[in-house]
Amino acid sequence: GARVDAEAAAFGDGYAAEAAAGRVYRGTVTSRGPKGWWNVRYDDDGETWATEEHFLKEVVPSPSRLAKIAARAPRPMRG
Repeated sequence: GARVDAEAAAFGDGYAAEAAAGRVYRGTVTSRGPKGWWNVRYDDDGETWATEEHFLKEVVPSPSRLAKIAARAPRPMRG
């Protein structure tokens, strides 16, 4: 699934008030939830939480990371 960052506010106002300013939580989308929601497995605790999409920002890999991913991809055999 897509890699995403979630704002602390995704976990409620109380949680956001206690989180460090600008803190985001990275995770991987595992499935679509009800309209406007995504199920995300968060790296911090390994738990999957339903998260409203307006709190999520897709993480785009850096060009060097994309190059490493492409280098590991299987290549078609030539006949």
